[in-house]
Amino acid sequence: MIKRLFTLLAFLPMVLSCSASDSTKVAGILAPEEHHRQVAMLTAQILKSNHYAKPSFNDSLSSHVWAEFLKNVDFAKAFLLKEDVDKFAKYRYELDDMLQQGDNQAAFELYNTYVNRSLDRIQKVYTLLKDSFNYDRIDSFQVNREKAPWFANMSEADAYWKRRIMYECLTYQVNGTDWKSASSNIEKRYKNYEKQLRKIKSQDVFDVWMNSFTEVVDPHTAYMSPRRSEDFNINMSLSLEGIGATLQTDNDYTVIRDLVKGGPAEKSKQLKIGDRIVAVGQGDEGDFLDVVGWRIDDVIQHIRGKRNTIVRLSILPADETNASKTRVVKLVRDKIKLEEQAAKGEVQEYKKGRKTYKLGVIKLPTFYLDFAGMNRGDKDYKSTTSDVRKLLDGFKNQKVDAVIVDLRNNGGGSLLEAVQMTGLFIDKGPVVQVRNTDGSTSVEADQTSGASWTGPLAVMVNRFSASASEIFAAAIQDYRRGIVIGENTFGKGTVQNLLNMDQFVSNGKGGQLKLTIAKFYRIDGGSTQLKGVKPDVEIAGMFDESIYGEAASPYALKWDKIQAAAYSTTRDVDASMVQELIKGQKERASKDLAYVNLQEEIDESRANRNKAFVTLNKGLMKEENEAAEARKKARKARIGEVEPADKEKKEKKTDEDAEEVPLYEKSDLYFKASRDIVVELLQKKS
Repeated sequence: MIKRLFTLLAFLPMVLSCSASDSTKVAGILAPEEHHRQVAMLTAQILKSNHYAKPSFNDSLSSHVWAEFLKNVDFAKAFLLKEDVDKFAKYRYELDDMLQQGDNQAAFELYNTYVNRSLDRIQKVYTLLKDSFNYDRIDSFQVNREKAPWFANMSEADAYWKRRIMYECLTYQVNGTDWKSASSNIEKRYKNYEKQLRKIKSQDVFDVWMNSFTEVVDPHTAYMSPRRSEDFNINMSLSLEGIGATLQTDNDYTVIRDLVKGGPAEKSKQLKIGDRIVAVGQGDEGDFLDVVGWRIDDVIQHIRGKRNTIVRLSILPADETNASKTRVVKLVRDKIKLEEQAAKGEVQEYKKGRKTYKLGVIKLPTFYLDFAGMNRGDKDYKSTTSDVRKLLDGFKNQKVDAVIVDLRNNGGGSLLEAVQMTGLFIDKGPVVQVRNTDGSTSVEADQTSGASWTGPLAVMVNRFSASASEIFAAAIQDYRRGIVIGENTFGKGTVQNLLNMDQFVSNGKGGQLKLTIAKFYRIDGGSTQLKGVKPDVEIAGMFDESIYGEAASPYALKWDKIQAAAYSTTRDVDASMVQELIKGQKERASKDLAYVNLQEEIDESRANRNKAFVTLNKGLMKEENEAAEARKKARKARIGEVEPADKEKKEKKTDEDAEEVPLYEKSDLYFKASRDIVVELLQKKS
């Protein structure tokens, strides 16, 4: 398939050179460039011919791109008016043809309108901030406009923006900040936003435009400009100097989606998934730069930096409903070392009744493989399978009763290692099926007889266990080799390939196209795509599937099924045993106050996220914040937890202190549940 793709590409320069004349440059701030025409045509041809789904370029695709581009330009529907959207509507069913012709004019027309509307709006914000507001009246602000109509006219927009600025100032004032300081903070936010708007270049507009197309084809296909390509390559090489966190955008906020094991963010123990970054400061005393509403790549540029330099993040915690209750986390940038990503293991003893059980626990952040060492023929090249095999050998020497493999937050990695590591727990046989663009299917199998561990096994997963992690967990589940415990996994069951387009564009600025070329299927025939892996025993999770995971994208490739591979299940786990374990977990959870707290936090977090309106009455907002704080304290008191006497000392914990933290902390309910489930499994087997 790859050979066919490059055969196709070899003819494309001729196609591009004889195409229609350059797109007319639009009036306004920004205009498309010549190489954008070439890249658009090239991308369209590759998507049509070589994407796994072979998308049809028709009115339906065009309409989806139209909606996606509007969302990507003005996701909060806060700047554009209905008249602006109506003008763009004439292109609704023509965008697919325009892309194939390399005509990017419509995209730039809309984006220029957006920039002008935004700059005008910011000037009005400065005027609003000159006078204080009356917060004694009963009024509200619509925080979620996703399903709201576009502003019918400027008066509607003005009314919305008055309430928006009132709300942003009120979040400061309700906690005692005076009007002058509150308005000053908000003014700085919009001055920074204005500065970012004035820095936008034609390439930035083209990136948004092209990725509106690729997103509609599937969420893992993406166009990367030369700048984004460089960032991607840095990340893939693990030489990135930064804080070790994966970020994503959620409305106006930059949100922590994952923490890289061994990175400064993870080591600090002060950040968690879902935390929102509202401002970034450089060094010990540099001014904070408010990044609310910024493009995520611009935020990343301020967080990234040279090794051993300091970056300070103003964080709004994931579970915090009061937008003014931020805290500062200071991190020292560092390189993310491969050894920090390596599998780690420990033996834990757990007493239940009269018996003490030994549990061997393996924590695996990623499926890694030293390709260079393997290709050189190094005898001891580093790999997931070899490291896990050594840990299992150690567990056997210590006579553990069961093994737990922790794949939480493991976003995948080497497919080869996922297959070979599965082989450590089964005799031999198929592990995963791969269907290619041409419809052909191959089976990746463990060919080695014998297993390194044949005893009781459990696999821990969560919403951020993806790709190779899902392949391993699915195989263990399909073979009935072990119990899968936790949350439903991410649902990424597709394979991507990178295509360098520089050689096919006249100025060499083609960038790269990340293209979906294949799909994973379990050995039972079902795909891991979209549905992911449903655990045998589920534990309530904080992460909403409508926001986190493959299902969060309306354009994700669908789940389907192919013929099952030839394999034989073991007798290690059966359906009746799983039902008993589910029942036992539910009973423990209903009696454990920590689980009760967790469920309350989940319910409260989702209720706040789904809130469309918030109050603009100072007294009511203060009451709501106090009530939320009281509920937090009540939950802590319920389990005997108190606020630390020296909070400042706790927050200034050093890396040396962080290293002393055990592999699993007492507050890790997911590990606690898995341990209890495994012990119950051992009791039933005995």
